[in-house]
Amino acid sequence: MVSRSVDPDTIAAVVRALDPLRERVADADDDLIALVPDPGDPATRIVVDGFVDAALDACRAVGEEARMEALALRNAALALADADADAARRIRERAR
Repeated sequence: MVSRSVDPDTIAAVVRALDPLRERVADADDDLIALVPDPGDPATRIVVDGFVDAALDACRAVGEEARMEALALRNAALALADADADAARRIRERAR
């Protein structure tokens, strides 16, 4: 089997897929900073809890997106391995 590195276009696609999710986390952080005038205030605690929930949701979304990208990369690697195995088999058959 021929060893191949990950295609740069695939890496770029993964980055493009994850960037919006990272931006959601950054936006939530900016919102928290803007909304927290007094950390001891009970209303602030509600805002903080909401931010934590939003951050967890974003992290879960990033994790799911990363899982899907990992599956796509795995499937691509398996397809390459199958193609390499088929090519090797054809070469052996021709050599007979």
